[in-house]
Amino acid sequence: MLTYFRKIASVEGRAEAAQAQGFLDVWKDDYNVLMLCLLADILVVFRRLEKTFQKDNVLITEVFSAREAAVMKLAMMVDAVFP
Repeated sequence: MLTYFRKIASVEGRAEAAQAQGFLDVWKDDYNVLMLCLLADILVVFRRLEKTFQKDNVLITEVFSAREAAVMKLAMMVDAVFP
């Protein structure tokens, strides 16, 4: 992502160059990148849970077990690095 913004920002005369430079300034900060990675890890858990809920033939037991697995994975993120 940073490489793309650098490439666009380096092209002079392009209308997107200033906007790309602004994005590059924001995303150079490590905190923003770490927050984006954390958000991606959390959303992966919910995406898997959503797929279980959207099955055509889903049993209530599958819903409960998928929910418990998601809650357990999210709880693990609080204490340790998510695999």
